[in-house]
Amino acid sequence: MSQAQIEQFASRVKNDPAMFNKLTAGTQTPDEFIDKAVALGVATGFTFSRAEADGWIKSQIEAKANGELSDLQLEGVAGGKGVAVNLDDAVNEVYGAIDTAANAVVNWFASW
Repeated sequence: MSQAQIEQFASRVKNDPAMFNKLTAGTQTPDEFIDKAVALGVATGFTFSRAEADGWIKSQIEAKANGELSDLQLEGVAGGKGVAVNLDDAVNEVYGAIDTAANAVVNWFASW
């Protein structure tokens, strides 16, 4: 399904600074970003439409506005970003991963 493709693509972008830079460098509008995301997705083997990408991005922004964890943030939590010695380390590690990776894309859109 395309939703899974979008989420896999978003995960790859979040973990690949070069891909993230390709999407954001010189991008002026949300429409331009979505067009670039679809094109880069196709170029890297992912299949999803412009409408699907737009809907997914809007759902991520809405989740953030409602104080919910986005799909990218949930992935960071579920993926276990390393082994933590105690609960405080685990919490700090999860929040660090969320702040630096998942929020990058959502915050970029929120600035519009």
